Amino acid sequence: MGTSKSKITFFNPLDFEVKFTIGKGSISRVRIVKNKKTGEISVWKILCKDEVIKNKIIEIIKNEILLHNLLSHPFISEFRGFGQTKGHLYLNIELCSGGELFTYLRKRGKFCIEEVRFYTAQIVSVLGYLRSKGIVYRDLKPENILLSEDGFIKLSDFGCAKPINKSKTYSVCGTTRYMAPEIIKISLTIKHLYFNKEELKIKSTEKKEYDDIEGYSYSVDYWSLGILLYEFISGIDPFAANNDKSVQEKVLKNTVYYNENFTKDTIDLISKLLISEPENRLGEKSFKDIKNHSFFKDKIDFTKLENKEYTGVKYIPRQLDYENHKKEFNEVERTPKIFEEENDPFLKWFDEFK
Repeated sequence: MGTSKSKITFFNPLDFEVKFTIGKGSISRVRIVKNKKTGEISVWKILCKDEVIKNKIIEIIKNEILLHNLLSHPFISEFRGFGQTKGHLYLNIELCSGGELFTYLRKRGKFCIEEVRFYTAQIVSVLGYLRSKGIVYRDLKPENILLSEDGFIKLSDFGCAKPINKSKTYSVCGTTRYMAPEIIKISLTIKHLYFNKEELKIKSTEKKEYDDIEGYSYSVDYWSLGILLYEFISGIDPFAANNDKSVQEKVLKNTVYYNENFTKDTIDLISKLLISEPENRLGEKSFKDIKNHSFFKDKIDFTKLENKEYTGVKYIPRQLDYENHKKEFNEVERTPKIFEEENDPFLKWFDEFK
């Protein structure tokens, strides 16, 4: 199904022809690029070094590169290399021409049951692989699921992913609408401590600093899977609200309503994934319990799916015209602060990544 890579490939940004922007994050830009030597089309995730430092995410970006590079799975986007200039960091990643599953879902409104099973099974396959590698993903949402040109998914963006193996973690990470109640409880506890004890800082937490906080493990991803499954079927997440605080309140109350679009199997699977107590959540004791659920059993052959032999319903994206693409984003980029060699904290990454 997949192997692990070790050494990171370094590239010279001058070896690429930079084309148009296909996405923008809060501090990143995603652009189509073409290798001048091979003609291969891929994408760059571009970050300004000064913004990475300002937002205190140096270790997060470093962790994203190291983890993404190690992973190899048919439903995970391929990491192809790292490069940098005096002002920018460049992550070279496989192009997924279908864009975000989020965009496709919004256009459709909701998926038919065959599509729901097809996309959900691929996500289950990825989560099982990540668990086998001792990794919790922590930011499962449609925006982080891309569609490749053959219609299968590719999970991307490993900024929140973390190796935990058999231990637990205590940091607040992810997107509120897909966040498990155990992470929300940590978030609320930290805020309470922060506002009542000035010496405490909101940051990635360690157990020794907050002795009354319970950690969490892989099952936070299974909660997010339940949210996604509900959203695929209904077009909206089960705890939708106008703001994060209201979403958190709904998650902690955990009252889920189902309409006529939900079958008996989907209701059973969702209800077992959206259990507030992580120790009782489906998949916590054994990940195989998710794969063996009646929603997938006798309907999905995971080996054939991972070999891309599945012949079910799937959307085949239109091919991008790389030369005459209609620009959807402002191509003007901000000019970053330029770091001289002696003051550039990122240059040492070349040695650390070897």
